[in-house]
Amino acid sequence: MKKAYMILAAFAVASIAAAQLKTGDVTFYDGVVGKIVYGESGSASGSSTDLQFETAPAALWLNNVTINFDSPAESKLEIASGSVIAYGSVKYSIATQGNVELNFKSGSKASLIAKGQGMLSGYKDLETGNIVSSIVSVSVENGYDGTIQLNTLGGVSGTTNLVLDKKNAIISDGKASTSTRLYSSGAKINLSASADQTFIWDDRSAGAFTFDISDGAKILFESIWPVSFTRDQKQTLNSLDGEILFEKSLVTGYDADNLTISVKSGTITFVNNTGGDVFVGEKTIDGGEYIYISNTQIPEPSTWAAIFGAVALGVAVYRRRK
Repeated sequence: MKKAYMILAAFAVASIAAAQLKTGDVTFYDGVVGKIVYGESGSASGSSTDLQFETAPAALWLNNVTINFDSPAESKLEIASGSVIAYGSVKYSIATQGNVELNFKSGSKASLIAKGQGMLSGYKDLETGNIVSSIVSVSVENGYDGTIQLNTLGGVSGTTNLVLDKKNAIISDGKASTSTRLYSSGAKINLSASADQTFIWDDRSAGAFTFDISDGAKILFESIWPVSFTRDQKQTLNSLDGEILFEKSLVTGYDADNLTISVKSGTITFVNNTGGDVFVGEKTIDGGEYIYISNTQIPEPSTWAAIFGAVALGVAVYRRRK
C-alpha cells in the first residue's frame, strides 16, 4: 500500500480471521472516505458475507483479494456513488490493485451493488500521478441467483477477465446507462461467455477486446459510447460458437471479406484466431435489425425473400400441373 495514495484516517483495521480478509477506512484522493479490503500479508480470500458494513461505503478499494459471493441466503455488498477514484473526475465505486477475483457461485443470492460508475482495473497513485495496473477477474456461474450491478467494467490499465455463464449476468442501474459499459482506455478486456449478454461498447484503445464465445451465446452491443473511436480498431476472436451483434442503426456498412464493420467514427476489424470460418452479415431478430459476426453464415433478408419466392412459385406450378 502506498502512503501517497491514501491517508489512513484512524486506520482501525477489522480483522476477519476465518476469511483471512481485513478491512479499514481509507481516504481517496478526492477526500472521500471509503473502505479498503486487503490481506495482512500478500493476497487474501473470503466470502462476501464477511464484508458487512453498517453503511454503504462511498468507495471500495480491493487490494490483492479473492471474494466469493457464495451465500444461499440473500445478502448485499453495496457501494455508494459518492466517490471519485482511479482516474479523472468520473465517479467510480470500486478501484483495484494487484490481482482481484470476484466469484459469483451457483445457488448464491449474495449481490454486489455499485451505485457509481462501476469497477476499474487499476488506481491512481497521487505521488506520481501514474495509473497502477491490476488484473481483475469476474466469474459468474450459471445458476447464480443474486444481482451484479456495475454501470462500467474495464479500466485505464491492466486487464479485466470476464467469464459469464449466466444470461445477462451483469446489469446497470438503468440510469447512468441502459446496459453495462465495457470501457477501455488502455486496459485489456477478455470476454468469455456461454450465455447471452448485452453491453455498451466503449473501446478507446483501438484493440482492447478478446472474445471467446461458446454454446451459441449472443453478445449484443446495443450502443457505442460516443467518444469510443479515436482511431480504427482491431479486436480478436479466439473462439466463436455463437454471435456478436450490433444494432444496425449503429453501423454504416460492413465488409464481409475483411471482417470489418464501419461505424460513424471509424471501423472495427475482427481478427480471426478461431481456426474456423467467421462471417459478417445482417439479420433480423424479433423485428430488430442487426449486423452479426458469427461462425455460421446467415442468408441476407433479400436472399430469404428470393428463397421464399422460389418456393411459392414452385408450389403454384405444382398445383397448376395437378
